[in-house]
Amino acid sequence: MSEFTKISIHNHLGGKDADCTIDKTHNDTRFFDIPAAYKQVDEAAEYNFGLLGQTNHNDFDAAAFCLLKRYCSMRSITLVPGVEIDLQNWENPDKTLHTVLLVDPLTNPWEFQSKLRGYYAKNAELGSEKKPKGADCFFLTVDQLSELATLNRSIICVHGTKQKQKSVQRNPEMASELLSLSRFLPVATEDNKSFHKIALQNSLEDFLSEENCEWLSDAANMSSADQTSFKKFSEEMSPTYIWAGNSFDDLFYSVLVGDARVLREEDLIKPTSFVSKIIIDENSAMGSSEIDCSHGINAIIGSSGSGKTMLLDLIKSKLIGEHLSENTSNVSNYKGMCDPECIHLYDSNNRELNFDSSYKVVELENLYQKIIKAYSSDPAGLLDDLGLSIESGSYQKKLDSFRDSMNVLLTNKRVSKRLQNENSECIARVGDAFKFIDANKSHRTGVIDYKPDARMTGELKTINQKVTSISEDIDRVDDAFKALKEIASNRALSNKLTLTMEQLKTLFTKELGDLKLKYEKQSRHLELEQRVSNLIYAAVKAYNSKISLRSTEVANKETAADNDLQTIAKNCLEIKKLKLTKSVPCLDKKELTSSLKLLSESSSVKLETEGINLELSDADSIREAFLGAIGNKPKVNKSRFNPPYDLTDPESVDSLVEVFFTEGFSDSLNFSLPYRDALDYTIKIKTDGNNFMPIDELSAGMLSKIYVSNFLDEKIEDSGSNTVIVFDQPESNMDKLFLLNVLASKFDELRKTHQLFIATHEPLLVVNADSNEIILAENDKTIGKENHITYSNKSFVGARGKSELVENIAKLIDGGSKAVKRRSDIYEGMKS
Repeated sequence: MSEFTKISIHNHLGGKDADCTIDKTHNDTRFFDIPAAYKQVDEAAEYNFGLLGQTNHNDFDAAAFCLLKRYCSMRSITLVPGVEIDLQNWENPDKTLHTVLLVDPLTNPWEFQSKLRGYYAKNAELGSEKKPKGADCFFLTVDQLSELATLNRSIICVHGTKQKQKSVQRNPEMASELLSLSRFLPVATEDNKSFHKIALQNSLEDFLSEENCEWLSDAANMSSADQTSFKKFSEEMSPTYIWAGNSFDDLFYSVLVGDARVLREEDLIKPTSFVSKIIIDENSAMGSSEIDCSHGINAIIGSSGSGKTMLLDLIKSKLIGEHLSENTSNVSNYKGMCDPECIHLYDSNNRELNFDSSYKVVELENLYQKIIKAYSSDPAGLLDDLGLSIESGSYQKKLDSFRDSMNVLLTNKRVSKRLQNENSECIARVGDAFKFIDANKSHRTGVIDYKPDARMTGELKTINQKVTSISEDIDRVDDAFKALKEIASNRALSNKLTLTMEQLKTLFTKELGDLKLKYEKQSRHLELEQRVSNLIYAAVKAYNSKISLRSTEVANKETAADNDLQTIAKNCLEIKKLKLTKSVPCLDKKELTSSLKLLSESSSVKLETEGINLELSDADSIREAFLGAIGNKPKVNKSRFNPPYDLTDPESVDSLVEVFFTEGFSDSLNFSLPYRDALDYTIKIKTDGNNFMPIDELSAGMLSKIYVSNFLDEKIEDSGSNTVIVFDQPESNMDKLFLLNVLASKFDELRKTHQLFIATHEPLLVVNADSNEIILAENDKTIGKENHITYSNKSFVGARGKSELVENIAKLIDGGSKAVKRRSDIYEGMKS
């Protein structure tokens, strides 16, 4: 069933003779053509009208209304009694304004007819100077209209720009008084096109107070068939709908609310995917309930602990299998309170909804609560929640480079230490050797001191390599000239060229052969010298061995000492080189900070850096920075460190690495310094004045406002037509003016495309935001049952709406209508 009703409140039914235009006299006869009116109703039904007004010009036929009302009800159409009046301009009595008056169908039609015709009879007796130009009796004064409107509940609709001379646009001096009637009964304007309202506002701007201008901007503006056929009106013009049922109560409420409920056909969005009904079976915590839902705003009201938040949780968990992540209830988890099998959600086609129905649930949140929670548990996680991120690729590369440089430094320390240890061992051995040699000097008489020249072996090897290389060159020359000769033969090149190549080959071969011969002679000479040297060494060795075994030991000690001294010299040079090239790494704050790229998905929030903390202030921060290196052996005990260590200071970094070295840590160092822990940043959020303020300087109310103004749209921007929005107590930490002017307007905008369920105590969101459906949550606790939660519909309007519920709702959320009136009287009295 559609929640929209197509209406036409101004219709001339029963033919032209049923109208009493201003130029007719009181003696002219009236005739209401019932068959013609039936045809008009049939046509209206064909084009799906649900509510019509019987508003003939300056007359109302009670008998015709009674017949038509019954006929309309058979066609599921509500007929509302009324009249189109020529209202005399009290500032310029010659002029009139076309005004439509609709009265409650419960009004006695005969009394209404009698009252109206009685006014016309009185007007016929007036002098012509008191009548509008060209009028005999068919007009009303503002006093007569007021008396007629007080017979019962009434609605007034004045022509805006329509029928120019008879419009309020051409009678602007009447506008202020007419609009002031909106304090007592619903007032609307009538125009064929919605943009005519803008033209009307502009033309009346100088005649209305600021308050009335604001009211006119939000007031209902309706189109009607008037004297046009319902077919032509539907096909060629801009029909009007009310977002309510087709009763007079619905029309009364819709006009009272204004343009949020009264819509043109081109502005209608009829959703196909929404929760139409919720049925709850009796269970341990809940009573049996059947809840009808609107595809607009569904406001869940009730006292604390009545189950408002629970219903939101049930809707979300049934549609997507997730519970509320944000709620204001004292109950953090509803899983144990209700069996999910007892909850049934249905769409508009009465199909039960579940996980497979592809619905999406967007849970709107209280930004203040989110921030407080983040600061107390995971401050860095707040960045993700606000769509902020930091691109850290360059930052990590710099840290990796720093880590590698520390490992190089640590490795150099290890190498230097190894070389020092090796030198110590060599020095000890040399000392022992010198002592041995010194003690055995006297026994060395007659011993021949001779050692082969060790360089000879290296030189011989080098020369032999040259000989081998030249032989290979000779082979390559031979191969190359063979290839050239083959090319010359294949290409039939000249004999002269072939002869030249042969000569060149001979020269190449001769030169290389001579060079090879030279090195071969040197090789043979060195081989001879080496053999001679070896023979002499063997002879000397044999001689010395015969002279003294101790002499041999002395010679060996001398050789070993010589080798050790050479090792010491080489190691000292390497140690000196390590010291001269020693490079202690450090981090640059400015460079590291600039390597982080600050990103924001929203224009409403940004990050600003204030610096970066590059100090390891305690043992725990050292352990977190050097993962896997701090602990029990073979790791380094944290007590060995002496923090703080400033990673921007080379001396401090060197002392830090020195601990790992002195404690014998043998692995490579892993270094970690997450930017979220090290970076000092400020989150700034755009305020109402488009200025950015630090998040910790914003009050709860300011944060809540900012969420609605800046972040709410981003939260739902990717949602489709099958999205359900849930919001638990959106009024938290918001001032009343903001609720009325911003949040209520935001909800009004959202409900045109999304279904909303809000749990609230705030009358501004239930009444002023014009909730389409009001759902009352009640928890009738008893001794035997801790909870017995039920839900029921308590809407003002629609097929389920009942006017007697208004006072009950007013008592629940606003202290009752008397309390509201009392406050209003005080406010108005203080202003006057």
